[in-house]
Amino acid sequence: MSDDFKQPTELLEKLVRNVSAYAPNGAERLLRDAFLLAEEAHRPQVRRTGEPYVNHCLETALILSDLQLEPPVIAAGLLHDTVEDTPVTLGRLGEDFGEEVALLVDGVTKLGAIAEATGSRKRDMAQAQAENLRKLFLAMSKDVRVVLIKLSDRLHNMRTLHGHRREKQLRIAQETMDIYAPLANRLGIWQLKWQLEDLCLRYLEPSVYLELYSGLNEDQESKDRYLEALKREIAGVLRTNGIEATITSRSKHIYSIYRKMRRKDRDLDRIFDVRAVRIIVKDKAACYATLGLVHSMYKPISGEFDDYIANPKANNYQSLHTALFGPDNKPVEVQIRDEEMHQYAEYGVAAHWRYKEGTHRDNYLEERVRVIRQLLDIRPEDDEDYMDYVREEVHPERVFVLTPRGDVKDMPSGATTLDFAYYVHTDVGNHYRGAMVNGNMVPLGYVLQNGDRIEIITNKRSTPSRDWLDPRLNYANTSRARSKIRGWFRKQDREENIRAGRDLLERELRRLGLPMTLEKVVKISRFDKLDDLLESIGAGDTGAQSLAVALLDEVNAQKEPASFTDEVAAFNEKQRAALKSAGDAMSIDMGDIDGLLFRMAGCCNPVPGDTIVGYVTRGAGLTVHNAQCGNVRKFDPERVMALNWKSSRGEAMFQTGVRILAFDRDGLLRDILDVVADERVNMLSVNALGNTGDGGAIVHVMLEVHDAAQLSKIIAKINRLPNVVEAHRSSQS
Repeated sequence: MSDDFKQPTELLEKLVRNVSAYAPNGAERLLRDAFLLAEEAHRPQVRRTGEPYVNHCLETALILSDLQLEPPVIAAGLLHDTVEDTPVTLGRLGEDFGEEVALLVDGVTKLGAIAEATGSRKRDMAQAQAENLRKLFLAMSKDVRVVLIKLSDRLHNMRTLHGHRREKQLRIAQETMDIYAPLANRLGIWQLKWQLEDLCLRYLEPSVYLELYSGLNEDQESKDRYLEALKREIAGVLRTNGIEATITSRSKHIYSIYRKMRRKDRDLDRIFDVRAVRIIVKDKAACYATLGLVHSMYKPISGEFDDYIANPKANNYQSLHTALFGPDNKPVEVQIRDEEMHQYAEYGVAAHWRYKEGTHRDNYLEERVRVIRQLLDIRPEDDEDYMDYVREEVHPERVFVLTPRGDVKDMPSGATTLDFAYYVHTDVGNHYRGAMVNGNMVPLGYVLQNGDRIEIITNKRSTPSRDWLDPRLNYANTSRARSKIRGWFRKQDREENIRAGRDLLERELRRLGLPMTLEKVVKISRFDKLDDLLESIGAGDTGAQSLAVALLDEVNAQKEPASFTDEVAAFNEKQRAALKSAGDAMSIDMGDIDGLLFRMAGCCNPVPGDTIVGYVTRGAGLTVHNAQCGNVRKFDPERVMALNWKSSRGEAMFQTGVRILAFDRDGLLRDILDVVADERVNMLSVNALGNTGDGGAIVHVMLEVHDAAQLSKIIAKINRLPNVVEAHRSSQS
């Protein structure tokens, strides 16, 4: 055994010390006996890291002891793999350790390994994962402690993930980030949540993780001295004002910093809670008194105060958060809470077993279990839908809205009024006609905000529209609603779905300028027959947009990449030094000639998301064209090069045209302008060509957009306007 691994006996002694500190009566004998059985049962087994398997059992038990759970739970953690992986039986566990330990081990055993999903088909993977999750939630609804053991088991597996191949590391880390870390959050167990998230980031984004790790640990000694001085200052003021407090400094966890940097679009040096202290006082009144005192000592940073005591988070987290300019004008985050809030912030449902006599804690536990039981109630036909549903329900970002009677509904962040209707009842969603929010009518895509009072208007003759499933329109943003809508269409007539599917697919092919060869689309789909594919599109199970984009990618991939002659290469070298000043503002990846002056072609106005090529002109740099542009075929192939888009730190905008064919009516142009304004897009020009002779009108607008996705969303919304026959991208400038 490598010297890097701790001896099992060393881990056992640490475990006994941990548990005896909070459960001194009889715990040691139970743990030592459980260890002896686990060590005997797992003796032949070795982990991929090279350490004896019993070390995993001990580490799982140590994590449970950090949560200060009861000795029988710790013993079950030691024995959690014995029944599944060794000849040990549940009957023996019951005889040797009691019925409670045996039942906990049985619960973990029934979860299986949360069976490893294997296979090449995405659908097979989703089916295995969905079944695993249903097992997990069923076990949790019976005894939450089973899932606490499973979470601890997963945490140690993440700590030793380096022993696996890269492909498996990515799969396990992604599953942990999608399911296990959010589940720990929903259960309120911060101690497990932050460790799982940091370890996931380490494998999913290794370069980001290392950069943040280095930045946060830079000059750590200086930070520690600063925080110690700050704590002494605050403690002195609180003591003078008669407030008893425990003040600790705390390190900000890497994933939390990462999320905040992305959410607020800030660099690390502009994140205000890299330096942080936590103040724990005796009661709620002392929390607010302490807040007033620290605000009188240091200047608060505007917009950085959150009162989670008056407005707890979805997992019942309570605390006051404020950011201040501390000594030397350095930003510091301060958290203020009482001891009870602190216990639940750190340990969530695990804290229930420390306070059995308190009815408040029992209510808290029941609420957490109720949330999980809801995950068992949903039964979508598609396992991928179920996976999406679970991810939404355990995700920490929630919004709280009210029914007309004042009942609170807990919804995923980003949910719309249509999503709300389907959360109330399937029939309410299927007969959705409109919605009133806070007494006012709102459009179909209205996104719910905290505190909104929602009233759904229904009509028995109203039925779902296939447009509700269009991801660009954002009408139904939750998997629960989308699953219910697709279920409605599945029940409709096959011929009607085939007809609707054909219309949807042809419309998407036309928008991307692709030929109407539907048989080619079948070849890149999972279907053998065209009608089966069209029925799936019509029923909402398959996206026409994604198929059209996949076909475009295949068409582009079949084209031979253009090459450079020696003359062009020499020209590029000559231009590089003179034109380097444009570098940082560019949004095109120029490969080896990054820095070459370029301009966007006015004939096709390419935008990010398009497949693009560059045409090397003589003395004027590079002209960037859409690869589908008709002019490209006329160019000298030796002077054409393949290009790619790259991210730009600036707010680069791109010009493109949209051509709209419609039957003329009053207010048509105003409605088109409203769509553009709602998307916060700049309109450069508008040209209404007037009547075409048959009551039709043609409108051409030039827009500045960020990328093809934004353009696609605008076109989709214009197509939904009354009297509009078709809107599509135009090369007219």
